Order: sequence, then structure tokens, then C-alpha cells
Amino acid sequence: MMQSKCRRPRRAPSVLLGLTLAFATAAGATPENAESDPLESINRGVFAFNDTTDRWLLRPLANTYTDLTPGFVRRGVGNALRNLRDV
Repeated sequence: MMQSKCRRPRRAPSVLLGLTLAFATAAGATPENAESDPLESINRGVFAFNDTTDRWLLRPLANTYTDLTPGFVRRGVGNALRNLRDV
């Protein structure tokens, strides 16, 4: 019996496209070309709130949940949430 040759997917075109877009974006983001953001102060405030909430509330809560909850319970909760997301 002959074995069929398995072709590996070619990723070079997608990698090349990604690098091209990254360099083009970086080249256009110079301070001379940057427009002022009218919502910058609001964005900075929202970022500071989100960062503080994550650092002082959500991260410790997640670590406590992971430390106190057995693996099979965490897996069950994850499965239930994945099932809800599929609907």
C-alpha cells in the first residue's frame, strides 16, 4: 500500500503579510503624524480604573478561587460556562 504524502500548510504568505502590516503600522505611528485624541483624558481614567480594579480586586479573587477550589470543580464550572457560550 502506498502512503499518501501529508502536505504541511504553507505559512510564509500569512507571516509575510503580518510582518508587512506590523511594519507599516509602526512606520505610520510617529509623533509627527499623530493626531491628538479628544478622549485621551477619559481613556486614561478608564484605564487607571480597570488597572486598579484588576490589581486589587479581580486578580486576588481569581487566585483565591484557584487556590481553594478543587480542579474537578473548576473544570465543571468551565464546562458549564462553555456550554452557555455555545448557545
